[in-house]
Amino acid sequence: MPGHIENKFIEKLIGTFNGINGVRVISKKSELPNVFKEEAFFYEPDVVILVDKKITHVVEVETDPVRKALVGGACTCAYFVKKNLSNVKPKLYFAIGDKGLNQLHRFQARKKILEDFFKMYFSDIQIDSQQQILELLKKDLHC
Repeated sequence: MPGHIENKFIEKLIGTFNGINGVRVISKKSELPNVFKEEAFFYEPDVVILVDKKITHVVEVETDPVRKALVGGACTCAYFVKKNLSNVKPKLYFAIGDKGLNQLHRFQARKKILEDFFKMYFSDIQIDSQQQILELLKKDLHC
């Protein structure tokens, strides 16, 4: 369950992108596509972005990017994609809050390992500040 800081970022995503160019930003469990609801006991993403009803992005919001949170998030999301979304390769973005920015350089250095291991499940993996993820999404979604 996202905390206050995560919710502020999620609200910003919704306010920035929802309804523009066929984009739908979903963060509420009750609004997730059925495939996510069926697997909620195993994997429940912070944010799912759909464009023209197709899943294009999964965004995990982390206030403190400990190694296990990022790797675990990538693993569970990859398993979910493999099992349920065989015809989709969404982008997986980890949006790191201010508290974790001092650790970001450690994860950027190891990002290549994640990309190599999970490239069959995701078209892109990014680990960056919330502001940088917002900018990436603006480019991706043409907003």
